[in-house]
Amino acid sequence: MAATPVGRAAGVALEWDNLGFEVKDKVIVSGISGRAVPGTLTLLMGPSGAGKTTLLNLLSRRTAATSGEILFNGKKPTYQLQRVQGFVEQEVAQFETLTVREILETTARLKLPEHVKGKALRDRIDEVISALDISKCEHTRVSGCSGGEKRRLAVAAELLGEPSLLFLDEPTTGLDSNAAMTIIRILRRLAREQNRTIICTIHQPRASILPLADQLVLLASGRQVYTGPTFTPGHSDGLLAYFEGIGFPCSKVENPADHIVDVINLRTDGDAAAGADGGGSAGSPKKETGPAAEAGVVASSSSSAKETADGAGDIELTSAAAAADADADADAEAAADAADADADADAEADGEAGAVEAPSDDASDSASESSLPCTTGWAKGSDAHRLAALPLEERAAEASELRLTKGRAAFVEWIADQFKQSDLRDSVTRRLAPDELPATPAALSADGSARPSRYSVGCCTQTCVVTRRVFLFKLREPEATATQAMNLIIMAAIIGWVYFDLPENFKGVSDRFGFIAVYLLFIAFAPIDLLTLFPLERSVFLRDTKANLYGTLAFFFGRSIAELPAHILLSAAGGTVAYWMAGFQADPEKFGIFILNVVLMMLTGASLLAFCSSLARTLAEANGIGTLILMLVMIFNGFFIAEENTPIFLRWISQISFLKFGLEVAMVNELSGLTIECSPHELALGCLTSGNDVLLARNLPTTTDSIWERFGWLALTAVLLRLLTFFALHFLYTGQSWATRARLMCEW
Repeated sequence: MAATPVGRAAGVALEWDNLGFEVKDKVIVSGISGRAVPGTLTLLMGPSGAGKTTLLNLLSRRTAATSGEILFNGKKPTYQLQRVQGFVEQEVAQFETLTVREILETTARLKLPEHVKGKALRDRIDEVISALDISKCEHTRVSGCSGGEKRRLAVAAELLGEPSLLFLDEPTTGLDSNAAMTIIRILRRLAREQNRTIICTIHQPRASILPLADQLVLLASGRQVYTGPTFTPGHSDGLLAYFEGIGFPCSKVENPADHIVDVINLRTDGDAAAGADGGGSAGSPKKETGPAAEAGVVASSSSSAKETADGAGDIELTSAAAAADADADADAEAAADAADADADADAEADGEAGAVEAPSDDASDSASESSLPCTTGWAKGSDAHRLAALPLEERAAEASELRLTKGRAAFVEWIADQFKQSDLRDSVTRRLAPDELPATPAALSADGSARPSRYSVGCCTQTCVVTRRVFLFKLREPEATATQAMNLIIMAAIIGWVYFDLPENFKGVSDRFGFIAVYLLFIAFAPIDLLTLFPLERSVFLRDTKANLYGTLAFFFGRSIAELPAHILLSAAGGTVAYWMAGFQADPEKFGIFILNVVLMMLTGASLLAFCSSLARTLAEANGIGTLILMLVMIFNGFFIAEENTPIFLRWISQISFLKFGLEVAMVNELSGLTIECSPHELALGCLTSGNDVLLARNLPTTTDSIWERFGWLALTAVLLRLLTFFALHFLYTGQSWATRARLMCEW
């Protein structure tokens, strides 16, 4: 097989037949059939709750269908399909302190084979930056990009892997009209020029967007009510001709997308009345009546009938047809440009207006693709036979009556049956013949030898890339670094000032206990950013692992390694300030043990907070879990209540409390060998003159040998908490079964 040119994807034809998905006996989508071929843009449209995103997830195999079949180039898919497809979610989580180029560099190093590096890697990144027209913001942090630029960045990240199939979930949602038009134009150009099969969901696009698509799949309540060509601007063909044929013509002053969605949504009686008058939508102007209007209706009906007669037969949505519509493209682009000219000029500040020129499509095309005539197949059902014999206005009134009398559910069933019985459905869902299929990409080879691994790069490379990304994110995120550094140093100074230069007397010993308890508790829960920032990190992790960029192990190690330097340096710096301000023993060995204890306490506390955040879906849940555990380890740290006075069934908490280990290390380290000055009055009351005596009174060892044993327990606690965090990350809230996640662990 010939090598695929740079920037042009190996074609993949996607076919689906009778797809269905149910959840606990509730039907989400049912009986969906169709196909999408290289070089085409397919839109999945419908009202809210129609099943658009579910169908997109089924086609991309993110969700397993409960019925039906999906074929890729005529073959059943394998997990290797992930190597030739990309998926852009509706809300794309990004580390907003990274620049556009840094995000693309990270993605490229994870998507592309390891041998692609240096200039080749930079050239590939430059290609997608140019293709998506984001060069002006490539060195801008994501937080400073507009909504449209962020969407284009998400598409660019997927294109780095040269996907033959590209799925997008509502890429225009939340964007202004010009930004939405820019996104659709880019997708259309990527499909045509780079031979990609692009499928995306869309809600209710503006009038000039719909004609840019090659194919429309229209859903209502999980049923397929239309699949076929859209329409040519200024003409009532394709989609509009089909709905006119079943009694719902669209007025010339109404957005066709609004009209179609209003028809299938059946929201009010006013909608039905408007449909009967020819508008099909609430609020649309009534059609004029009288001889002139009737003449126009008859002419339109006759013209439509002639077109359907001339165009009867199979409607071939093949790769050849995808490259054959210059005239229709010109009409579509002219309408789009006219609509863009009317848009608000302020949109240019967002960088979206006119960002990308429409594709020129130099190949000689005919108008057959974008204006494919509707066949007469819609007139096969019993109701449709009866309607087809009536004049247009009477058909509209009759169809509207069906909407009113049958209700929405029954009407959706009726309108879905009209499509199911049509010749159009047979044409657009016909399985492609072997000679119509494109050559199979290497990643989809039958034996799978081309891509034996789920990932493009090895675990070590994954870990290095993730470590660098998290390090940059934490370094630039004020809450993670700057704020935390100030808090640690300032709080150390404040605590040191409160306990400044403690005397070596009986009261000074008591104050030493207070200083140790307060400071170690603060240190243990200082890395609070692990709770506040983790929801974003989890979103990025779930998106990347679904795309097979890296595994849980790489993310876990990368994140842990990236946090380590800041935790060690900041805790050591804060501990140094607090130790000398409090006037502890000026012994280098004791100072070193104190700093090591502070560092271990912070690392163990960070492990605990990471575990709490991995158990929770939201920040509120993580805060609740963290607060509960904080109170438990604080109460049972051995300082507020002696272990022998603790209820028996709660003593286990004291025995595993890492805060208790840290407090004991600090007290043994400071009090062993300390001489306590006692006044005559204090001596008369039994004042202890040695720190060792104080330790014995509290059932603590008097030698530093026990310190290393407690250091071992602290380190073990930190490791166990990290392991629990890993398993929580891998198994919880992933949208996959535990059995599936367990199998993924075997592929590392």
